[in-house]
Amino acid sequence: RIFFSEGCVHRCAFCANHRHRTISYDFDMVKREIELLINNFGTKYIYVGDENFYLGTSKSDQIINLMKKYTSSCKWGFQTRIGIPPQQALEMLNPSSCVEIDLGIETATEKTRNLIAKNYGTFDTVYKTIDAYLNRNLNLLGYFIVGLPGETQVTIEDNFKIMSDLIMKGVMIEPGIFVPYPETPIFENAKEYGILIDKTSWSSFSSERIPPFK
Repeated sequence: RIFFSEGCVHRCAFCANHRHRTISYDFDMVKREIELLINNFGTKYIYVGDENFYLGTSKSDQIINLMKKYTSSCKWGFQTRIGIPPQQALEMLNPSSCVEIDLGIETATEKTRNLIAKNYGTFDTVYKTIDAYLNRNLNLLGYFIVGLPGETQVTIEDNFKIMSDLIMKGVMIEPGIFVPYPETPIFENAKEYGILIDKTSWSSFSSERIPPFK
């Protein structure tokens, strides 16, 4: 996993990655790191872990062109936000080299998305984004969060129906349990989001178990 930057410019209410200022790294430095991993250590897969990686930017163009040199020896993937990517940038992606694109969908419920400040418009944007990538035969993974503030049994069931629909389209789905991590807006303003958090049981704050809140 390599990074062109740390931190995030967005302010999703469930996420702690915007706690610190965003730091960007020089491309030549990252390029040397990638070449070292591939040429000296035989790395077969590299994942761009940036929270602010978008197709159609100079940063994405540089990494795409760099990885084209290693199509036969090293695959790569990245995570990005929901948003229809520019066609020219899509055409630069080689499905035989870029083998994974991860999308933070989080929830299909517009009311919940607005509450957690995950603003990418209507859910139709998700389908258009996914179709744009699938039309290029690119592999997709969609992240969902189950149990966000404001969700009900009905909205959770609706989310699972959407997940099933996306799976049928060829998207891999990874649902996770909502955790109100410290220093996130939801944790710091829990009452405003309609939840109560047991702040005495820190060992339970893990995505691998149900966290202490209701």
